[in-house]
Amino acid sequence: MICVDTTFLVDLWRERKQETSVARRFLAEHPGEEFAVPAHAAGEFLEGGASVSPQRLADSLVFLRAFSIGATGVETALLDRMRLLVEGGLGFNDRSPAYLSVGLTVRLR
Repeated sequence: MICVDTTFLVDLWRERKQETSVARRFLAEHPGEEFAVPAHAAGEFLEGGASVSPQRLADSLVFLRAFSIGATGVETALLDRMRLLVEGGLGFNDRSPAYLSVGLTVRLR
């Protein structure tokens, strides 16, 4: 299992239209490997999309749905970030020492 972070998701997003890229090469070098995306990383990725435009948020959701995400699902990450955007505050991990990182197991479809 390989844990990827928000930076990896952003790199993969930015390189999505390129035939070859660093992120795609990394995925290709690990066929059949499971990738873990922490819930907060998925939420941060969605927050970035939402900060650009409603269309970018929609595109970000489609992008994340290219991953097979465990029982928690991409909707949990979306709800977490939308709550923060509505509240206008920082992420829970930025406010609390009691922060827990919840991992989601993903596999590319």
